[in-house]
Amino acid sequence: MCVLVILLGAVADAAVITLAGGRVHTLVLGRDQPVCGGFINDPVRDMGHRPEGTRIEYPTAPPSSGPHYPIPADPQTWFYAASTAPPVERLVHNLEHGYTLVWYDDTIKSRQLDDLRSLAGRLGADPGKVIVAAWDTGHGSFPSGQHVALAHWSAHQGHRQYCRRASTAAINTFVNRYPRTDAPEPSGQ
Repeated sequence: MCVLVILLGAVADAAVITLAGGRVHTLVLGRDQPVCGGFINDPVRDMGHRPEGTRIEYPTAPPSSGPHYPIPADPQTWFYAASTAPPVERLVHNLEHGYTLVWYDDTIKSRQLDDLRSLAGRLGADPGKVIVAAWDTGHGSFPSGQHVALAHWSAHQGHRQYCRRASTAAINTFVNRYPRTDAPEPSGQ
């Protein structure tokens, strides 16, 4: 048997290739890290409405609850590019009505962006209540190395999760863990 180790640019990432019995076996090390971090629970913030156009400072990026504009974002639009995204303050109102927000930063491109757009179409319509939107960095930054953030406002807590990249499986898990019916005003738009 012959063993060949190839470093892939980082000490944690290596491929081990073994040749045994005429067959090539490959094992990639360091790639088994989870795509997303753990679930984060936040205390519920003020639920009040603020005048349209008021800049609201949130203690987390993204917010999982808090004051917001009086009118939520269009419930029939499930995907927003950076050029079309409504203000964060409007989307927080959607959180209050049971939506899960999937925020992505400007590093998410091509295939991952297409995957998020497709996911928004599948989960966005009721009963999913999912909106995918470009994150406005004027409201803060995600933790280093994290490019997708999930947020949900349940009846008693806010919830967040950060991911290194878009992951349909992780988003589905988050949506199932924090359903649209667990919200301060779940019957709203």
